Amino acid sequence: MRGLRTARSGFTLLEVVLAATLMAAFLLGFGRVFASSEDLAKDSRLCLRAQEDLRRNLEAVANVLRDVEFETLDGFDLAGVATAPSFARVTGADAFGRTYDSREAIAWRPVPGPVPGVAQPGRLVHVRGGRETLLANRVPAQGFRVEMREGTLVIRISTYYAADNASTVVHGATGVAVRN
Repeated sequence: MRGLRTARSGFTLLEVVLAATLMAAFLLGFGRVFASSEDLAKDSRLCLRAQEDLRRNLEAVANVLRDVEFETLDGFDLAGVATAPSFARVTGADAFGRTYDSREAIAWRPVPGPVPGVAQPGRLVHVRGGRETLLANRVPAQGFRVEMREGTLVIRISTYYAADNASTVVHGATGVAVRN
């Protein structure tokens, strides 16, 4: 018999261990990238929802303050800032001048229950005739103020959004003209 050679196929123990180690490292790296992208996507969703709420809140408050009479504004400090402004709307005129509707106000109210990452969660209400109507949701304490600047009311609002034990807070401003 001429030299019989037996063909052996397979991997050595060292090759198997090396391949398994490389595969584990690859899967671990992929898992980390996946987890961080999931966290980033969650943060992006929170921020997007907070921005949407902020836009709605600014619009709602601006609509209430639009065309308010300058002379009826109240609740502003010496720097021209109010956190609970009150006002009246012009309803018409008579022989003595303008006539006004009853006083209205915008006020912050706390909401029950904790919100992760928000020390004092709350909302803004429109108070008219002793009745409160929800105006802006998810506004933390100290998250609302109106500044009087040269015939314009600058409305500043902070809005939070919370989900899955995480939260984000966004800030924005808009302005409305005041009637003279």
